[in-house]
Amino acid sequence: MSLSREYPHLAFNEPLQLTHSDYYVLGQCDALIQAIKQTPILPSYYQQLMSVTLIKGGQATTAIEGNTLTIEEIERILKGEKLPPSKEYQEKEVKNILDAFTQLLKEVIIEDKWQLVTPELLLKLHKMVGNSLGEYFEAIPGKFRERDVTVGNYRCPDHSDV
Repeated sequence: MSLSREYPHLAFNEPLQLTHSDYYVLGQCDALIQAIKQTPILPSYYQQLMSVTLIKGGQATTAIEGNTLTIEEIERILKGEKLPPSKEYQEKEVKNILDAFTQLLKEVIIEDKWQLVTPELLLKLHKMVGNSLGEYFEAIPGKFRERDVTVGNYRCPDHSDV
């Protein structure tokens, strides 16, 4: 079965038809984005917002995979503190996510670089996320799986179709 029949919303076959009103609204959105981007923010507030983003993002991302570390424990990791040995694997998992987030923030926000989401980019991030996690990672960091993986009833399409 082709990807477009199984997931028609991913095919984007229909040409996008925008009206003058659509362009006007898009222009307003762009103006708001530019205004927000250029609004000065005190460095202490910026640092606080980035910290919250990393901590909550790291907690939510790893929780999806079963990591049970709390916000407070992730705050300690971000400060460079060590967790008890019984949480070493979860700590490494969170550190890897934080490293990947930090790398993305550096490239996209600080260096103003962007790139399309490609298989190569996904593999680069996957390698960072799986770094030094060993057999419990259940994948080879930086490589696509060669077997089916399911989450509940959902089964993702073969990566070669994407």
